[in-house]
Amino acid sequence: MNRLIRVRNRGCGFFSNWNQVLGELVDAEIERNDVSVDWVEPITNGWVYGLPGQNVWNELFLPVATWHGPPWAGEDVRSHDAQFPWHRTGGQNRDTIRSWGTPEAMATLKALHRAYVTSVIMQPNLISHLWRVWNPLSDCRRVVGIHHRHPWHYYDTRSDSLTWEDIERIIKWERLEPEKGDRVFLASDLQHTIDWAKKTWPDLIVAQDDVDRAPPNVPEYHSSNPPAEKQGPRLAFQVYADVWCLSRCSRFYGKVSNVTLGVQIMTPTIDFQLAERGWLPPGDLKPCGTVPVSKEGGP
Repeated sequence: MNRLIRVRNRGCGFFSNWNQVLGELVDAEIERNDVSVDWVEPITNGWVYGLPGQNVWNELFLPVATWHGPPWAGEDVRSHDAQFPWHRTGGQNRDTIRSWGTPEAMATLKALHRAYVTSVIMQPNLISHLWRVWNPLSDCRRVVGIHHRHPWHYYDTRSDSLTWEDIERIIKWERLEPEKGDRVFLASDLQHTIDWAKKTWPDLIVAQDDVDRAPPNVPEYHSSNPPAEKQGPRLAFQVYADVWCLSRCSRFYGKVSNVTLGVQIMTPTIDFQLAERGWLPPGDLKPCGTVPVSKEGGP
């Protein structure tokens, strides 16, 4: 039986859609379905990850043809649906992230991670892009990843996103030593944040270059409609590369968001720290120390 996964959240962020697909892939394995993914960009305003009519999934990943291997964790996933439903919806479930490390949350992430490693097979041009972005970090001793979300996301004036003061507090507390090979990979959809961080810590901050970020004081909903010459999968490549690099860091600081879920799905064992406005280090947390970046494996 063929299962068509049609992305419902068009006009939403990339990882809202990606998480939805991963959740439905889990269901497809439970039900032993063949799968095809329909992620076609509409001709509307909103986040643009491909040209109108373009199947974004196929631009970044190989088509999902069929499932291989025996069923394995269906009952584990189903038993936790009531508490952890986001694997089906792709929505942002605050309780799931705040329950990081509990058996229930990790069972859900285990299923989503299996769907990721078995079905999210990247196109060669995406793999090349990821390694170009990661290359400055490939020989580092340790890398701390920080996601700074645009504080105007969904026009939320009460945003719990990290402030610049919070980012500075994290970096100082981690006692990073750039001369010994320590770096911070900073992902943000606000260009002003990247510029400030690179000016403040020029030997420490690494971020993607030539990215379509929002200028200061502009809601990122509007800024994420790039001009025609920058459309196609360009923006999708950029967003995916940020999350993929964050997932490879020694420690990851992120708020409740689909970006954080994406990092967790890619690396369920990552040292994750929930970081929101007013962040202070938990009493039992120690600076990252000398944990090296893993150089094994690949995209």
